[in-house]
Amino acid sequence: MNTSEDAKTLAAELSRMTTKPVTVARAEEILADDMAWLPEGEPMQCIAEDRMWDIQAGSGLHKLHRRTILTRRDDEQLRILVEIALLRPDGIELERGVFDQPSGEADEFLKTLRERLAAPVVS
Repeated sequence: MNTSEDAKTLAAELSRMTTKPVTVARAEEILADDMAWLPEGEPMQCIAEDRMWDIQAGSGLHKLHRRTILTRRDDEQLRILVEIALLRPDGIELERGVFDQPSGEADEFLKTLRERLAAPVVS
């Protein structure tokens, strides 16, 4: 989802994509500290929210990792996306989903992964 560099707008749109609301003060901090300088030719991004949950499954303790990422695109537009990854007990990624709209798909994907891990394994 493309967003604005206006702190109030950014806070509202980040809040639609994160698990907890983002304050205008936090949006101002992100804009001033993390997104203020763009080296020529280098993409810029920051993690607006980083959450991790342990999920016990038959094969051990897995992790669900959910990150809300803010990037600056080549055309200077800011873009928000959510990335969810399922990690095995040894840290190897099994599955990843990337979502760029506040449609609820990211939360549904997270819920599906949790349910799948919690389901008993049938041989």
